[in-house]
Amino acid sequence: KTMDHIGDLFSLDKLDAIVLSVSINSFGKVVSSLPWERVKMPSKTVVVDVLSVKIHAKTTLLELLPPDFGILCTHPMFGPESGKNGWAGLPFMFDRVRVTDRRNCEKFVKIFSDERCSMYEMSCELHDSYAASSQFITHTTGRLLSKLGLQSTPINTKGFESLLKLIETTCKDSFDLYEGLYKHNVHSKEQLTHLRKAFDELEATLIKTAEKKKKKEEEQGKSDKKAAVPAVHGSQVDVNPRVASMKPSATIQIHSLATALKDEGKKVFSLAVGEPNDTPCPK
Repeated sequence: KTMDHIGDLFSLDKLDAIVLSVSINSFGKVVSSLPWERVKMPSKTVVVDVLSVKIHAKTTLLELLPPDFGILCTHPMFGPESGKNGWAGLPFMFDRVRVTDRRNCEKFVKIFSDERCSMYEMSCELHDSYAASSQFITHTTGRLLSKLGLQSTPINTKGFESLLKLIETTCKDSFDLYEGLYKHNVHSKEQLTHLRKAFDELEATLIKTAEKKKKKEEEQGKSDKKAAVPAVHGSQVDVNPRVASMKPSATIQIHSLATALKDEGKKVFSLAVGEPNDTPCPK
């Protein structure tokens, strides 16, 4: 519509509501360009927005609208696809930011309650907190998965079918909408930080679990090998447990010590009685 035509509409004798349905990124520019001065009875007119981010809508309208206008911030949380078979049960959020004519304000809200939407009256601030961890995360997940180039296969699971549907649904919306959800919701950056942290923690858990299982398997393998070594033939330890508690003789102790010192490269002359002679027999 040309600005002249919009001016004619704004000049109508009875104007109950003006609904602003534009992109998030263009919202401020559109609001500032409209001929508000041509509205004859601003106190009887409620200005309604339907943006997906509410703090931005609220602050922009409060800043740019003349004070006589009522302000109703809303978010019908459905679109042409999800609402094509009716609005019953679909969520409709609204915040009466500035009421100058309660009748016209309620009249607009009643359109959605009559269609049996699930009505949620809440502040714009609370809405954005909820939306960042739901709507923004949904769009982020869909667009992230689209970067993987996932394709349908002959053996799709139901879960994978849901992921493909998510990609299709989120990528149908313009990138301008996704950018607006990020740029004009103060909680979106925080959600991206949480998402990165969650991915790092999940990867670390996978690596740690795999390493722990590998170590356990290696220790079990060593234990199995040790258990497989046969006992020394004729060992008295195997025959009589009391033998295991007996201390070695002094001669054996001296011989063991001498052997250990020799292994360290020290020259040792042992005169222990009965010490085995390891010297090879002369040929």
